[in-house]
Amino acid sequence: FALLTYVSCYLKCHHPDAFFVSLLNSMPMGFYSTHSIIQQVKKEGIEIRRICILKSQCDHTLEKSPESRRPFAMRLGFRIIRGLSKTGAERLVERRKNRVWKSMDEFMTERIVDRADLVALAAADVFRVFGVDRRQAIWKSQAIPLSFCIEEREETLQFEAESPKQRLDADFKSYETSVYSHPVSVMMLHYWEYSLNQNVISDSRKIRSTSHRTSVKVFGLVISRQAPPTAHGMVFITLEDAHGFLNLAINPQVYKAYAHLLDTEIFLLAEGLLQRTNEAHSITVSGLYERVGMGAAVYELDTSEYAGNGPAPKKKLKNKRSSDIPRFSIRDFH
Repeated sequence: FALLTYVSCYLKCHHPDAFFVSLLNSMPMGFYSTHSIIQQVKKEGIEIRRICILKSQCDHTLEKSPESRRPFAMRLGFRIIRGLSKTGAERLVERRKNRVWKSMDEFMTERIVDRADLVALAAADVFRVFGVDRRQAIWKSQAIPLSFCIEEREETLQFEAESPKQRLDADFKSYETSVYSHPVSVMMLHYWEYSLNQNVISDSRKIRSTSHRTSVKVFGLVISRQAPPTAHGMVFITLEDAHGFLNLAINPQVYKAYAHLLDTEIFLLAEGLLQRTNEAHSITVSGLYERVGMGAAVYELDTSEYAGNGPAPKKKLKNKRSSDIPRFSIRDFH
């Protein structure tokens, strides 16, 4: 075990590109999701290249990248695509050894993969190299096998371009991550649904230099929830923003007051007290903000009648909640 740990640390330090591509090719495994590992790859300065029908292999691979500060870039492989069979991906890669397709229509004509695999490839946006965007590709793939029975060529349809959130949502549905902007950055830039000014929010970079026992407000994507049986009712949630991780600690009273948010929301806007021990940190949560379109209110614990017996009551706020939000996979450990 000591030797494995040493080798892993050595590779991560001196050859992070090889380390991370090997780690991703071993998924699913461990505590972190594919998305979290890919975000760490980006933080290491390694370029992530999207899945491509002409360049991707079944596994994730390394490609020379002389224009970047790292010698290699990581090309995502077909293995990451939801709904794509292993045999379909292997057949595609094998056929490509002796054939280079020049269009999506040419690829479809050869009938290399079945309809389900073709739709999965289209949903992963792998045909963009042919100038065919995701929506056009899905439209074409859904027509199989009927399109081969139609004598007249169908006019090319022009679909409305994906919005940043639609692209993010479609990427996560297809392969559980995105090579574009971080979900938190997209939500804060384009779809902020809280009345709280973003200037008062501390990201994970700022948290690293914030003093112990400082009151902070943080916003992030929920990566995991844990409720260890030995923690006496405490719940621990890991958030991720564009720069790193944020660790939340929720006591039973706060959890009961905010369970409707903690159990269902993909993004959380929380406030609490920063606890720091050397480089490690956690935030003891005292309140959470709810999305209400362009106006949000925080559910605050009403402690005026709380004497320590039973859960503290909360102020019941009747606010509309938006459901127009990308859905991401979260790891729950109970």
